[in-house]
Amino acid sequence: QLTNILRDVREDAAVGRLYLPLEDFVACGVDPELVVVGRQSSEMACVLRRTVERAHRFFEEAAELDPLLSTDGRLAFRAMYGTYASIFRRIAAGPEQVLAGRVRPSKASLAAAAVACVVIGPRFLRPLEAR
Repeated sequence: QLTNILRDVREDAAVGRLYLPLEDFVACGVDPELVVVGRQSSEMACVLRRTVERAHRFFEEAAELDPLLSTDGRLAFRAMYGTYASIFRRIAAGPEQVLAGRVRPSKASLAAAAVACVVIGPRFLRPLEAR
């Protein structure tokens, strides 16, 4: 879910919604209104980096669940993991880009990541290796 939240930061802000964790704004000393105006700053970069780091931990923890799933569940999990890890890698490579608009990997990239993850497993896609 944090990948979706990060990906849609600008779109959500444009309609008055903000889903980034408030604790990150507090920790970085930034006014959440900066998201609404899309202004980049070192403080806003701090908020986005903290959210990216949290999402990365969640990806790592989720990968550990793979061997515990049934075959059917594992295939669906891997396809979704691959798809969202591909989006996440793009975001993690430059978190501030989400303030300009939605991050959109190509359909081919998303499909390739999903298929590779289904065949090889979630450890194939280490989400932050693109950093």
